[in-house]
Order: sequence, then C-alpha cells, then structure tokens
Amino acid sequence: MDVFSRLLNNRLNWHWHTELELVVILQGTVRYYLGEQCIILSTGDGVFINSGTMHSAEPDLECDDAIMFAVAFSPEFIMAPHSLVYQNCVAPFIANSGFPGTGLYGKIPWQRRILDAIKSLSILEANPTFSYELQYHNNICLAWLEIITNLGESLKGERKKSPPDVRRTKLMMEYIHSHYSEDISITDISESANISKSECFRCFRKVLGKKPFEYLIEYRLEQAIKQISVSDRSISEIAADCGFNHHSYFGKQFKKFTGNTPNEYRKSVRLRHAGESALK
Repeated sequence: MDVFSRLLNNRLNWHWHTELELVVILQGTVRYYLGEQCIILSTGDGVFINSGTMHSAEPDLECDDAIMFAVAFSPEFIMAPHSLVYQNCVAPFIANSGFPGTGLYGKIPWQRRILDAIKSLSILEANPTFSYELQYHNNICLAWLEIITNLGESLKGERKKSPPDVRRTKLMMEYIHSHYSEDISITDISESANISKSECFRCFRKVLGKKPFEYLIEYRLEQAIKQISVSDRSISEIAADCGFNHHSYFGKQFKKFTGNTPNEYRKSVRLRHAGESALK
C-alpha cells in the first residue's frame, strides 16, 4: 500500500518494470502518467500498467494526500511461458509497446470487476488464509481475462515499438540506477545511450519533464530514504553510499524534497512503525 505523503516529494517517481501491474485508488484523487498519457483517477478507480511501460503518479493538485494499493506480477504468474494459454492470451499483449495500459473505472461493469478483484487482493494480503496463494492467482487471472476479453481485439495486429526517445531515456535511467553511487557526469549518462549531451537533455525533458541531474538527485534520495528507514547506519555513511560527497549538500537536498532533516525523517519513520506495531 502506497501513501503518497510518505513518498519522496509526495510522488511516485518515473520508473518501469517487466511485471504487469494493477492499481486501485483507496483514497484521494491521483494523476497517473503512462508515458505521455495522463489519467485522472478518483477513489475507487484504478489503472492497468503493461510490461515495460514508463509510469509515475502524484496526488491531484486539489488533493492533500492519496493512498493506493498496487500489485505487480510477472506475466508468467498467469501461466507458464511454454503453454498455449500464455502464447495466445499473454505474450501478444505484453509485447505490444504501443499499449501502455488503461484506466479502470467503477462505472464500467467489466472494469469494476477488475477493481473488485484488486481490492480483494488487498484484503487477502492483510489477512492471508490457508488458500491465500490460490485465491491470489485466481483473482489475477480473473482480472487478466477481463482485460483481454474486452481489449484483446483492439490490440491485435502489428506490434508497436516504444518511441526512440523513450527507449533512449530508459537506457540512461538504467545507467543511473546502476551507477548512482558513483561520481557520474552528463557525458557518462549520454554515452550510455550513444547520444550527445544536448540530446540527453532533450530526451529527459520530453519523457520525464526534468533534467538528467534532477532525476539523478531524486533517485539518490529515494535510495537514501530506503536505507534511513531500515538501517541504523550513520546518516553520513548512507549519504556517501548514495553518491553524495558532501554531507551538508545531502542534508539540504533531503530537506528540500521531504520537508525534514534525515534524522527527523528517521525518527518519524520509527515512531510510525512503533504505532503500527502497537495496533497489531
């Protein structure tokens, strides 16, 4: 379960993964971005995200906070890759980069059935039963059946590739993910996609709406937040491990994006975890 007020800059930053993903909004209004497409989702609505789709999310401007439940699963979780079901009912759709995903709205019957299945998964995760795994698999398959039954015909035909700018940006993001702890430059980032520095800036601006170093700083901060939340290591050690050579600069950027100093953030996380444990 994702509470946006607990995320860096109250936002789910741009990312992608090979897994398929189903999301339902439990509270608030969310702007969900699938590539260049923006989908407005209210409480009870949701979204399906196809494999490899670049996506991000943030609360709507008039919404103070939002909560969503998301489940990401491998396409092979539906059926084994060598099976006829996978070859006919899974592979053709996940291979179509021209289909980033779709919004899901409760007022549409078949989409409401998917949303109900996702909500049931959130309940299952909170209260697992003896047949938890089988129920989980059943709900995922029910949701997938609704998707291919209602969208399958429109997605058949020539498979589309993702735009070149998106492919290049992914390569550069992958480089950042692998080398964020190092002292990397714009030249390093642009060369990972075999493009010029000016083209690097253009791709990031078009696809992510930000500069390369802005994304790098945010990614480093996200990794630092993860470590601060679960580790007892010193703040200076964590900062250095995440690519921040100067402790004061790390503290300044951390407060800019979270509203707290690193130590204040660590304390608030521990207090929240203690409160959640007391309720169990």
